Amino acid sequence: MARKTPTRSEPMKKEPIEEDKDINTDDVIDDFTPKKGLTESEKRELMSNDGCVPDPDFSRALTFEELNNVADVLISGTDDRKKIRNAAETLYQLQDTDLFSFFSTELSTQSQLEKLLKENMPNGKETSKQSLEQIGIDWNKYM
Repeated sequence: MARKTPTRSEPMKKEPIEEDKDINTDDVIDDFTPKKGLTESEKRELMSNDGCVPDPDFSRALTFEELNNVADVLISGTDDRKKIRNAAETLYQLQDTDLFSFFSTELSTQSQLEKLLKENMPNGKETSKQSLEQIGIDWNKYM
């Protein structure tokens, strides 16, 4: 594709740039050599993980598998304790987020989610192994 020249453009004549006589050549810094980079100690300091503690108030990223597991547990009412526990941990991390609100309104109810968390996440200890069928959802009611 050829460039289009503007219809009202005029070529500019080239003029040499003259030195400013008010500036003394001793006042000009002409040391524009780039620095060689970081020293070895600076590199080690940047690459170290010292003091790199994750912020507990900042949520971590969730994988598709974790979100899929939560949806699977809420929709199907599985009896797999490991899946239920993982879903409860994921929901615990999602509390006070828009995603938690989505799960509580679209896939379950707030009370069912709280019950799931209460049964599986009290102070980080697992409790009685009740069937999750009590938490199951009748999707025909919503369709």
